[in-house]
Amino acid sequence: MARLRTALLASLLLALGASALAEPRQKGYPNVRNFGLVPDPGAAWYRQCLRVQHRQMPVGDLPRTPRTPNTGDGAHCNAGQRYYDKLNQAATSPAEWHQVRYCALASNDTPVLMMLYANGFGVARDADLAIQYACSSDGALAEMEERVTHLVRRKATPSGDRFDQCDDITSGFMQGYCTSVADSQASKVRTAFLARARKAMSTPEQVAFDALLTAASTFAALRGNDETDMRGTARAAMAIDATAREQEWLREHVAAFEKGQVNLPAPEQFSAADAELNRAYRRVMQASATDPDHPQRLAWSTVEKLGVRTTQRAWLAYRDAWVRFAAVRYPAIDAAALKTALTQWRSKQLVALAPE
Repeated sequence: MARLRTALLASLLLALGASALAEPRQKGYPNVRNFGLVPDPGAAWYRQCLRVQHRQMPVGDLPRTPRTPNTGDGAHCNAGQRYYDKLNQAATSPAEWHQVRYCALASNDTPVLMMLYANGFGVARDADLAIQYACSSDGALAEMEERVTHLVRRKATPSGDRFDQCDDITSGFMQGYCTSVADSQASKVRTAFLARARKAMSTPEQVAFDALLTAASTFAALRGNDETDMRGTARAAMAIDATAREQEWLREHVAAFEKGQVNLPAPEQFSAADAELNRAYRRVMQASATDPDHPQRLAWSTVEKLGVRTTQRAWLAYRDAWVRFAAVRYPAIDAAALKTALTQWRSKQLVALAPE
């Protein structure tokens, strides 16, 4: 009898759990809490949201457990990270997509569920369910309207194009998020490449390479944090992009040098490049204040002279680390030619901070 009661209770909990997960959260649907205005209920996108309001996830797509989906870390899992990690694998099994879906259910990550059903990853494609999840997600009014319209258009005219939440961004917040997603994936590629390159090096070369990577990381972070204008909602995207560009500059040059492809300025140009760098740096340091409330800031931005000075010191350490590494790994490369390339790149950054 006790076993029977336990079995019945488990069945009841499973049914309740399935019902709760299959039924969308109707309170606050469509999700307009971040709009800052009252949307037009007669708008085409709004009517589409209402049309699919009661669309339910197929029971077969639900986790086979009466509890919160078991993804290893429950509601604290990062469904977005898992989704993009799996998306960028050479191949992803249905079981792996199931785990992404369970994580998204556990953490109520409606954008991930939207993408899974729009693309048919681990599930049958369901345009209406994807639309419902789009209508349930946070975002700006223009983004929700564009996403819903995009999904409706794909339903009417199916295509092989992959749908992504970053296809229809209009806000600085989402720009920052999507830039972060792209950089996270690119960073994994860079890290893997640099690790492979390091394995082919001798011990002295590895020591110099590690020092270069440390110096590069410090300089790149300062470029993103201290030499990027942090005004506006797109500040996160701009900071991430500035940091990533420095990391990519290093990867590109290591890749070229490893193949023996050296295309550097003539070493005789170093004196002129160094002089231009010093002029650009002095212009930054001597620039007149444009914001009376922040006399150390440059040209109505959040960039301050102290931050530029700190970044410049980090760049000098980065430049010298490059030269030391190249001396042991690529002895045929002229140190002055490499310094010229690095100096010209840095001069462009300083000129952009304080144009003539």
